[in-house]
Amino acid sequence: MSEWALTITKAEEGRWLFTWDVESESAFNIYHEGILLANVTVGEYLSELPDYVDSPPVLEIVDSSDVAENVTYPPFVRLQWRRVAGETGYRIQEKVGMSWVTRREIMDGGAEYYAFQSRALPDGSVSQWRVAAFGQQGDAGSYVSFSLEIVRNPEEPDVDMLYEDSTGLLVISGESS
Repeated sequence: MSEWALTITKAEEGRWLFTWDVESESAFNIYHEGILLANVTVGEYLSELPDYVDSPPVLEIVDSSDVAENVTYPPFVRLQWRRVAGETGYRIQEKVGMSWVTRREIMDGGAEYYAFQSRALPDGSVSQWRVAAFGQQGDAGSYVSFSLEIVRNPEEPDVDMLYEDSTGLLVISGESS
């Protein structure tokens, strides 16, 4: 799957409209915290999760033709940010080697929030991303940077656990790597 942008607008109390710019002949699966919420055939989804009144939930939107072997820990970077009033758009960059490469520019269309979802990244990979708003002249403001490591299927830790009734403590012991 390729990289894509989302706009997020509050529809009403506890309801957020997500729209995205990817066209697909297949449907899209919408996940929240690893749970499948819906399967839609259009590039929009109205989220009705009641706990998200002031800010939208982070949703994973996966083209159903993609093979997602572990949706609970998806292989995507998903950045989500609030609109910066008066700016023209947002520049998303990924660090490749020693250089920052622009992966996407999203024009500000007046939505309250914007999001970016990367292509699928290899398990165990490390990546750095940054986002900045830019003005009409293309000049970017300060970048907000994100560094992360994709580890979807970590090895189980080799530890011993002992609950001490007398103290109420859980003691975890093992070797660190």
